Amino acid sequence: MAMAKYLAVLFILAVLGFVCPGQAAISEPYYVNATWTDHSLQGLKTLVGEEFTMPFKIGVFDCGERSAYLEWLLQCHGFDAGFCMDGSGPWTVPAGAGYSTHIWVTAALYNDTTGVYTGRVYIETTSTPIQIIVWGDEDWDKYARLPDNEVYGMKNFLSIYDIMAGITPNTNDDDPVAVEESELDWWKFGTDLTRKPEQKKIRCELLPQPKGWGFRLFLPGSGSLPSGSSTVLSEFSVRPSSSGAWRIQWSQSQAISSQKIIG
Repeated sequence: MAMAKYLAVLFILAVLGFVCPGQAAISEPYYVNATWTDHSLQGLKTLVGEEFTMPFKIGVFDCGERSAYLEWLLQCHGFDAGFCMDGSGPWTVPAGAGYSTHIWVTAALYNDTTGVYTGRVYIETTSTPIQIIVWGDEDWDKYARLPDNEVYGMKNFLSIYDIMAGITPNTNDDDPVAVEESELDWWKFGTDLTRKPEQKKIRCELLPQPKGWGFRLFLPGSGSLPSGSSTVLSEFSVRPSSSGAWRIQWSQSQAISSQKIIG
């Protein structure tokens, strides 16, 4: 359902001319409110997708455009997202990228029920698949850097307007660096620029048995049944035991287990 809403939002924005392929200048309003009800790590992964539909190309569609697109996508769907920029490296970037300054994305996660902050991620947008870095990952220290000061450190920008103006939330930042719009203009290429995971529906089949009922779960399109259409994910049955209680028995990956259900 969330994915359907996401695609509907992109379609409406395209129809209304919010951002159009080939459009040279940033449109207003740039950030819009789109419904998204899962701001957890899994919700972010679902929204961001697996990889970009356009190939990485320096000066055309590189860390600037890719980061600007994901920052826009996340902000529009209620994530507290922003840009990170640093010039000291190293980063996990494509071979031959040759960056002296690199841009990536950060976003805060929270529980939609309680509103409690649950962590922060950093997103390396030049990777394929898109790399979402969480606390404990081996690349965490490459992206979760010290804030900017007079000598060195990562600059943070809270919006595309801030990064184009060189405005950071750090009041001690006396070395403003602005990024040209031409380095961020992802909207020239459309609105749906990442490939989402394929969604498959699980089918349940009822299997009559002498006592009780049997069920079989199938994942369509990934294997074969007698009909040649699905793969069995799990098979289980429910039947009364000698004590009168009902028992459920299931099999998966050739492992058989059973659990008593109080009846």
